Amino acid sequence: MAPQSIARSFDALKAVLSRPETGPSVAALLALALGAWTFDYKLSLSGDNAEFVTLARSVANGQGLTYTNLPDQIVATKYPPVFPFMLAPIAWLFEGSLWSNLSRGGLEFVAMKWLVVLMFSASAAILFLLVRDLSNDLQASVTTLVAITNSLTVSYASQVMSEVPYVMWSLLALWLLGRGLASPDWRGNRWLWAGVAAMIIAYLTRSVGICLITAVILYLIGRQDWRRTLIVGGICFCAMLPWALRNSMAGGSIYYQVLLMVNPYRPEKGYLDTIGVLYRLMDQLILYVNDYLPEVVLPLFAESSPAMAMMAILVSVLAVATVFLCIRRRQHLLVLTYAALFVFTLLTWPWGGTRFLVPLMPILWFLAVHTLAEGLGWLGARQGLISARTAGAAALVLMLALNLHSLFDLARESRNGYSPAWRNYIAAGLWLRTTAEPDATISCRKAFMMHLVSGRQTVTYAFDKPAALLAHFEEQGVDYAVVDNLPPPQTEEFLVPAISSAWDRFQVVYSLHDPDTFVVRFNDGGKR
Repeated sequence: MAPQSIARSFDALKAVLSRPETGPSVAALLALALGAWTFDYKLSLSGDNAEFVTLARSVANGQGLTYTNLPDQIVATKYPPVFPFMLAPIAWLFEGSLWSNLSRGGLEFVAMKWLVVLMFSASAAILFLLVRDLSNDLQASVTTLVAITNSLTVSYASQVMSEVPYVMWSLLALWLLGRGLASPDWRGNRWLWAGVAAMIIAYLTRSVGICLITAVILYLIGRQDWRRTLIVGGICFCAMLPWALRNSMAGGSIYYQVLLMVNPYRPEKGYLDTIGVLYRLMDQLILYVNDYLPEVVLPLFAESSPAMAMMAILVSVLAVATVFLCIRRRQHLLVLTYAALFVFTLLTWPWGGTRFLVPLMPILWFLAVHTLAEGLGWLGARQGLISARTAGAAALVLMLALNLHSLFDLARESRNGYSPAWRNYIAAGLWLRTTAEPDATISCRKAFMMHLVSGRQTVTYAFDKPAALLAHFEEQGVDYAVVDNLPPPQTEEFLVPAISSAWDRFQVVYSLHDPDTFVVRFNDGGKR
């Protein structure tokens, strides 16, 4: 090819890349490719995804948000309605899609997973647009690249969970609100009202969206924008009220019930006092700084204590620098307020883990990239621009290389089947699907997963003493119980002792080995 042709081709490529729509389009396509590459046909081992599928089926069947897997069906108040309603058309379309084998679910689950992949792709485009409005094209590109190649985030891109849908709606809300709040107008401010709508949808996708609503209200108060404070606050209150009233009439949201429990899985331990709340805050802060955040940033070194310690120090320094920089320059205060409220919520929550960071990670990546860019700019002004750019480029290449290594591991794991314990658990469910009476009730460790596999009513056995557990069997009308080898060992702790204490009331009807897994039939003694 002639030099002139090469030059023309380069100029054409440069012209394409400089178009406003190119960045978000490339981000979306790259995220879609990553989601497809690492796509996992298996349902997550968390019970939440199976619960979402169950709720989607109940909506598709015209029963609303109801736990149809239970013998006595009850209204569901745990999860907000948006995600189950988004899944409901798929549940309706693929009604009757059965678990095909021990490695993957049916078409219904796969289609739901692809819907989440598409939302992951949309999230990447929106993140680019948001960061470009907040800073520039370079920071938008870097933030988006680092965010969408993070293995933790990508691992949730093909799970039937609400993290990625919430990311999409919350980022969309921040982008629209950023544009809307830049104008003092409110009557014809379409950006603002679209942002408010997206913010409400985010809240109705995941309850932590209350942090976003609160952040916007506080931001408007800080600007002494009283008119829009009242209007936006009033609209949000009216939009949230029906869901709150519905849950209150149904017995109240489970989230508010468990928030201050010592251990939600052991209600008998009671509630935290003031000192207990402070201890939880400190314990969770230490866990997130020392373990969870470093693991998210550098999953490759999650087992290395020195690397995790260094990353914990870096995270702490970067957090302090970010807060100082944003407040001093009065930049990105809405985003910072939202992040701070989200973090506080995480610290008060009874559970912890990297999963809870997923909805916040795009924002944290932006704040980190912005602070590091400012630091490199300061360094460049004193040490020479070349060295600063070189340092920044080297850090980015290293981060992307580490992310890519973790993505290869994720892609390989996604193609593996279930562990032996889970294969046996699913096999027990498939046996029950073909053998158990249509109206049979099964007690087991993972009730929603068992419901999807077996097609029967399912309940979780009581985490209690043998007498109480057996009484729960009688109360729920249990016909079968699944004795599994799933972690954690709650079956061994609670179910096995109960069966041993009344062995004459149980009969082994199906068994598997390596590891031992049993289906036992329960005799209620004629009490039903």
